[in-house]
Amino acid sequence: MKKKLKSPKEIFEALYEESPLLKTELAKKVGLNTDSLSQWIDIIEFIQRQPKLLKKKIGKRIEVVDLEKEEVKEEITPEIVEAMVEFEKHLEKIKEMPQKKEEKVVA
Repeated sequence: MKKKLKSPKEIFEALYEESPLLKTELAKKVGLNTDSLSQWIDIIEFIQRQPKLLKKKIGKRIEVVDLEKEEVKEEITPEIVEAMVEFEKHLEKIKEMPQKKEEKVVA
């Protein structure tokens, strides 16, 4: 009897036991075909890119679900500096271009 995936948690459990694995090997371990495994992996990757999910209990029976607010990063990376330098060069080229005289339209 072939094993069937009961929970996406099994994908992680299989990878904790042995990784890296070929996708075909992982699919066999969790009881999926490679197309279904690919869909699960796509879903997991999508979820991992999202802000963290927060659950808060208010009283005994009420639970609120929210998303963690992302902090604005003010760190200036080398890539940002490089982009700014290139942008300034581009602005200088624009300033050096001959300007067209604006034509006044008289009604």
